[in-house]
Amino acid sequence: MPIKSFLVNEKNIFINNFNGMFSYDLYFLKEYEGYQILAPNTYSRTLYKCINICIQISNNCNMNCLYCFASKNNDAILSNREIKKYLDYMFDYFVEADKFFIDLSGSGEPLLNMNTIKFISNYAKNKSNEIKKEIIVNFVSNGLLLNKRYVDFLQSNSILFGVSIDGNKLNHDYFRKSKNINTFDLIIKNIENIENREYIGCAVTITNRVFDLVESLIFLKMYFKTISYKPVRSKQYGLDDISLKQWQNEYSKLCIFLKKELSNNDTSSIKCILNGDDFFGKFLLRCILKLKALNRCDAGMGRFSLSNDKNIYGCPALSSNIEAKIGNLDNGLDSSILKEIFSNSIKKSNKCLDCYFKFQCGGECLIELQENDNQPNEIMCQFKQMLILLAMDLSLYLENLYDKKIYEEIYIFCIEKRNRYKKNKDLYLYLQKNPKLSFIDGKAEFDKENKKY
Repeated sequence: MPIKSFLVNEKNIFINNFNGMFSYDLYFLKEYEGYQILAPNTYSRTLYKCINICIQISNNCNMNCLYCFASKNNDAILSNREIKKYLDYMFDYFVEADKFFIDLSGSGEPLLNMNTIKFISNYAKNKSNEIKKEIIVNFVSNGLLLNKRYVDFLQSNSILFGVSIDGNKLNHDYFRKSKNINTFDLIIKNIENIENREYIGCAVTITNRVFDLVESLIFLKMYFKTISYKPVRSKQYGLDDISLKQWQNEYSKLCIFLKKELSNNDTSSIKCILNGDDFFGKFLLRCILKLKALNRCDAGMGRFSLSNDKNIYGCPALSSNIEAKIGNLDNGLDSSILKEIFSNSIKKSNKCLDCYFKFQCGGECLIELQENDNQPNEIMCQFKQMLILLAMDLSLYLENLYDKKIYEEIYIFCIEKRNRYKKNKDLYLYLQKNPKLSFIDGKAEFDKENKKY
């Protein structure tokens, strides 16, 4: 049996390379000796039940962030007619999907094009009533334009939005610039002025400038219940050998901090990390639920992005590379390319196939592969392996807590998080009991009863 031990926080964690099972107990893994994960043979439009439809509604920005992936900024924007054409096509193409997200994040600041946000919001409501399915509009903003009028509109129309804040004031103001103005204090003030912050997330970019992770989490937790730390894709500001070791120390301190909170029956910080799209939180959720990832992400399979050049890409970050297009506004998606992307995503390199962390990791990002001649990024591999080992250790710590109620609480929270991307059966039961309500009105009443805005 291909089992190897790894030392994490002075404990040995045993990992089975055949199926990804892990434990402090070597003999426990023998129970799963023959357990194997089987991947689908090919891609089909029915494979993903939750579809993320991304639209680049602005190519302008009121910031000039040092690590921005946008290759250029100009005044070119998509017309409402073009956006409607794209959305109509996507809903028809994925007619059997259960749930949709319309993501307006991209290479610009979405709030610079508020009229388009309003148009898409109205479209989503009408379409949702038509197809009787959830369509959730969302985006990430830099936070400078979050005034009361905008926030009231977004929240009253159930549009989810997050804010980019890079760790702490020093780090944020170094990277996220706007006409030589220190933006951190302005953005925090805007957040403080929002009365209902229950569903506002925070996106933090990790670079080679290392900051105190625990200190950052404690501060941001005062304003957000969802905090997502993710590494930047940048040759200049991305992780290197020196910062990798420093981040390893920061994440080790974070796990010690989380364990201490959990031992005191405090689940607030771990829920902040699990609640969104945090890089470490993603691995932690998989470890807690014993999930296996067959590929890195859903780009080009369950996620699609319309850029202002009228081409469709796998995700917004790929839109600067014309060779990465998978369709266009006139002809739609190229099914042969989609099948090729899926095939490549589940065909791992020899290095990935031999890796003991492949089931939690899922492989490499398409962008990373393009930039590294189809080879995994060694620094990112080491970073992910470190996070996965810490996630395994933290999940095993949870399982072995004396107070089993804490583990059960976090386990249920992870299930609920995962179910957000599935058909909400309780919502549909509510609608069946209230047939006179339209889908949107029924969902609003359902959300009100469940304490969502």
